[in-house]
Amino acid sequence: MMVMETRQQIEEAESQEDLMALQQTNEAKRRDCIQILSEAFGKEDLDLVEELVTQLRYLTTAGDAISLKL
Repeated sequence: MMVMETRQQIEEAESQEDLMALQQTNEAKRRDCIQILSEAFGKEDLDLVEELVTQLRYLTTAGDAISLKL
């Protein structure tokens, strides 16, 4: 669900400011994901690692889509 909502927000962004706000939010989520991923690796929680890698891939793709519209 989060994927569709983010895609819709990117498509509906009406200004550079809207896109920049989305980019900042996405980057903060990406940084948080990387931090949690690092901790999961340290705990050898491979199920969580798998989930977070998928989430990180999505966040990276969303960031690329935002950058293309800027």
